[in-house]
Order: sequence, then structure tokens, then C-alpha cells
Amino acid sequence: MELSLIIPIYNTGRWLIECLDSAAAAVKGIDAEVLLIDDGSNDNSGDMAKQYAEKTPGFFYYRKENGGLSSARNYGISLAKGKYLAFLDSDDKVAGWIYRDMLYMAEKNQTPLTICNVTRYNERGGTPVSPQYQKAFSSPPMAITSIRQDPNLVFDTAVWNKLILRSFWDEHDLSFPEGRVYEDGPVSFRLHWYSDRVSVIHSFGYFYRIRDGEFLSITQRTDLLKNLQDKLDMERNVLIFLRDKRDDPATDELLITLQKRVVCMAIESTLLSLYLMDRASQELFISLIGTFLKEEITPEALDKMSLYHQTKYKLLVSGDREGLLQLMNHKRLAWRTMPVIELGDKPMLVLPVEIYKKSMTPAAKELQDDIPLTRITDIRKDDEALNIDLTVYQPRINVAPGSDRRIEAFLYCEFTGRKIALDTTPMPSPELTIEKGTMVCQDDFRVYEYNYDGAGLAVKISLADLSELDTSGRWFLGISFDTPISSGERLLRSIAPDAKKYILAELADLNPGKKGTGKTVKAGFDQRESFFFTVS
Repeated sequence: MELSLIIPIYNTGRWLIECLDSAAAAVKGIDAEVLLIDDGSNDNSGDMAKQYAEKTPGFFYYRKENGGLSSARNYGISLAKGKYLAFLDSDDKVAGWIYRDMLYMAEKNQTPLTICNVTRYNERGGTPVSPQYQKAFSSPPMAITSIRQDPNLVFDTAVWNKLILRSFWDEHDLSFPEGRVYEDGPVSFRLHWYSDRVSVIHSFGYFYRIRDGEFLSITQRTDLLKNLQDKLDMERNVLIFLRDKRDDPATDELLITLQKRVVCMAIESTLLSLYLMDRASQELFISLIGTFLKEEITPEALDKMSLYHQTKYKLLVSGDREGLLQLMNHKRLAWRTMPVIELGDKPMLVLPVEIYKKSMTPAAKELQDDIPLTRITDIRKDDEALNIDLTVYQPRINVAPGSDRRIEAFLYCEFTGRKIALDTTPMPSPELTIEKGTMVCQDDFRVYEYNYDGAGLAVKISLADLSELDTSGRWFLGISFDTPISSGERLLRSIAPDAKKYILAELADLNPGKKGTGKTVKAGFDQRESFFFTVS
């Protein structure tokens, strides 16, 4: 048997059928078992799961006393017979291709761990960006990597976007810590640490539900004391584990990145929720986090962080509740509208002196994690090529025509890691300045103007080149960039409505090849508007 898919279930009847239908579609044609572990549900989830298993080949229902998510997962693992393990939470869903493609990558590359990208979605049909997974997949795309090669994989903290070789799991005696929330973190880090090679699928295969209102999941309850205690304990677990590996040359850089994850992301949602708590709860939460940071965060790691995170650290460690509330309120309401001005040739971020004790700071460090925003604005096909117009810019950073920046485009095959450079030409984009160039600062309510007239890029893809593409996997359009703020590579994630219509109407079957090649090339886009080609 190739795959054991484990789905723990507890009081998720509202979303369960959608989850199970997605699982059934994803294992179709695979030698797989889907283990439905009812963790003592007291709604109708158990009955729904049992009935689903009775009518669906390959689905099996088991009920156990309530023990929590980790307990249910561990129980499922004890029953699993597959060569590979995968996990799916019963309020989430997966893409139809996820396990087929992950199995293909794992077998082709002989990797014990395979991961795919993650997107969030909510009850209203929106797909809010996950900052954590945006960071986890922010390095130049590669089909095979490892956490030693790409430290940003420390931000890949969940287990449900992974395919795990069962013998590898057993070899390292892995299990989920029971009685805790945020239990994925220590397990995911160990999976990455022990994996010399990791296969990476950049497509969005896992859809994580953001529940609304009264239906908040346990990990969304950032106001619960036990949740905070568990979160800090899980982060400490990973830091202690890594500090014991000092003989590994990758340890120092990974420790820095882990500490940045803690300060920049792990505690952020809790701090942004402080204003909803009473004073006693605020003081308790601040004390717990401040003590943790004082014990676990080194000066070397803190020095790598932005002024915002350094200020947050100092306020937490000193227990300055009023100062911290002022900082977090400004972060929620005004941070993304604070103006950037040019001082000589250096972009500077303007700051409120009463919070930061200085009036400005270099934007390059403060906005170090902001990747360029990209959008396909137009697409046209002629007899020889596909012509794509796009914009590439960073909000609040001027991009006048002839600006000192380098933007190049490429095609990336996610199954092989192959990249093909494309012809690119800078082009004017005055419409972007008109649409996005005016911003009202929510701190002082002044209007600031930015110039994005030079943010355009024309990309040309030869139809002859399309006919030579490999037939395995999706080919994504990506850019490499070197700007005054940041440098790197990323895959394009946004398409204008008219360009979408053109893709659907005109590019469903490009047939670009020479006669007799037998290849069919199709263009499309996914839920997060990533533009790609498939070749068959």
C-alpha cells in the first residue's frame, strides 16, 4: 500500500463532508487507505464519518476516547499500513492532485519528506495570504532542497502539507506530543532536520480553513492562557533540540532563523489580540512572553531583526504594558501606511517618535521581509510568441523609469527544478501610479505620493520554446529581482481580470509545437492566481 492518510475528527460536522470529499478525490487511483479517527466527538461528526466510510472504498472509521489531536494522530499512525504517511485536519481540504504529485516526487527523488505550499481560506470564500507560508516558500524555487540549504523552511511548521516515508518516521522514533496545542512545530522541525533531501511542490495543495466567529478553532484562540503556554513550550522544545546539535555547521544560522520566527511570527498574533483582553490578562501574557524572550533570544539574533521587532522585544522584556499596547495598536492600524521617503539614494521609513524614539530608519531593514508585488496585467498571443505584460513593485518604494533595479523573468518546472530564462523588456506603467501611487498615512492622515511609472515589464515566451518544455509537472512564470529593498526570486501570484478571461478563452490549448511532436500545452492559473503551463 502506497499511502495512509490520517484524518483526526472532533466536532467538525459543519465542514467534515467537504473535507472527506476532497480526500476521496485526492486518493483516487492511488493504492491508499484513509483512516478516519473519531476522537470522541459529541456532535454528529462520528456518525457522518462512519456513514462516509461505509459507502466509500478505502475509507475506514475508528472511534476512541477523546485525547486531543496528537492522540488521534498517534492512534492513526499505529493503525497505518502505507509506505507513506499524510495528515489532513477534518475542517480543511486538499487539492485533487496533492497525493498523486507528492508520491511522484517522493519516489522520483527518493526523498523521505515531500512538502507542498499552503493557502488559507475563510467562510466567505476569501483566500487570505499566510505570512508564515509565504516566508517558508520565499527562497528561490527548487525541486529538491533541505533545511540546511534553505533555513526559511523553519517557517514550515505544520505536518498536514507533508508526505512522510513511514520507515523514516519510525527510524527517528517520532510521535506527536499529547495534551498540547501547536504540537506540529517540534515534529515538523525534526522531520526537516533529519531529512537530507526534501522534495518541494510550490503549488498550493493544502487549504487551511480560517474559522469565523463562534466556530474558531483551538489554535485560533490566541486569548487562551494554555494556548500561549503551549506555544512557548513548543518553541522552547525546538530551540533546545537545535542547541544540542552544536556540532552541525548549520546550527548557528538555523538558531538565528528560529529566533526570528519566534519574535516575528509565533507571538505576533497573540500580541495583536492584547487589546481584546482585560488588564490582568494583558499583564500575565506580557510577563510570560517577556520572560521567555529574555531566556531564549540572543543579542545576535535580535540584531538581525527590524526596529519594530527590536522595540517589541524591549517592551516585552521590560514589562511595559502601555508602551506595548501603543506599539501594537500602531502596528494594527497604521504600520503599512507609514511613509517611505528618499534621503539621498537611501529609502527611509518615517516613524512616530513617541513609540520608536527616532523619526526614521532605513527601509531596507525594516521592510526586509516584504517581497515585490507582481501582477499580470495583459496577455496576448501572436503567431510566434506569447506576450505578457506585468508589473513588479514594492509599495511605498518609488520605481521611476530607469530606476536602479534588476528584474528578470523565467519559467520554472516544479517537478524537475529546471528554469528557462525569458526575454524581458522594461516598460512604462503610469496606470499603476494612478491606481496605487496615492496613500493616506493612518498615523498623521497626510497624503503621500509614490511613483510606480517604471514598474512595468514585458515578457516574451516563444511558442517554439513552449513546444520543447518537459512533460512533467507545472511550469510557473517567475521573476528574479534585485531592488534597493530586497533581492531574490518568486513565482507570480496575481492576474488582472481581463488577463484571466483571455487565458480561459484563448490559451486552454496552445498547440505551439512543430507538427509531429505530439505535445499539448495548456495555460491556466490556480486559486492564488499563479500562472502556469502544463505539457502533455
